[in-house]
Amino acid sequence: MRIVILCLTLILLCSCRQEDPNTASAENEITRHDEISKILYEDFVRNLESYKDRKYGIKFDENYDGTGNEIRGPFTKEQLEKELILLLKELNPELPLNYELKEGSGYYEFLNKYRNGDEFYHFKSDETTWANSCGIEGYVLIRENKILDKVIIRIN
Repeated sequence: MRIVILCLTLILLCSCRQEDPNTASAENEITRHDEISKILYEDFVRNLESYKDRKYGIKFDENYDGTGNEIRGPFTKEQLEKELILLLKELNPELPLNYELKEGSGYYEFLNKYRNGDEFYHFKSDETTWANSCGIEGYVLIRENKILDKVIIRIN
């Protein structure tokens, strides 16, 4: 009888120690957001390098490392389409209530590059970039940890 009670106690203790799936998911999401932020930062620096020899007056903080980027997502194609339509309606309140993205528009083309396994994210560079006149905000399509495409919605 003692052995049975001991076994049941061990089973209960082990089952109570299982990791909370919501906590694990939140930790994975934070890690994935950090990965996306790094991918965006590397793209940002690559693009900035192409402007360095030109005189555009871009001020770049050499200490900026991309860790302050705001990342939201991942979005499904349907979620992002709704968000983009809301954004367009915000910018142009005269759009009809049943507005849909039109074939041939940049947003429509962006959404239709999606393939199974891809990820859509919203990004906004940190306040340092905005203060130094090189802030950027938009949406990015990630495929195999690389930027496939992005749509810029705000830049300074």
